[in-house]
Amino acid sequence: MCPNFVEVIEASFTFEHIADSRFFKLVLITNAVAGPVEVTKGLALLSPHDEVWAKLEAGTQEYMDRVNRSDCALEKVLSKILVLGRRHL
Repeated sequence: MCPNFVEVIEASFTFEHIADSRFFKLVLITNAVAGPVEVTKGLALLSPHDEVWAKLEAGTQEYMDRVNRSDCALEKVLSKILVLGRRHL
């Protein structure tokens, strides 16, 4: 839940281009619960060699409600993980 997610991604790429980019790969670890427009814009900046690790924190809606304490439906999280996977094949 980074309010300036796009700027963070852009800053990471700036650092990567200053250094020898052969040694850098951006890995974003997410629980795939949040999904405002800014996150979508930031994800679009990732290159094919970058990675998104989406962790599924629960197998049932009841457990997810207890662990995440969010109003996000488990089916929506599963859908977001699938979309991420398809984008970054």
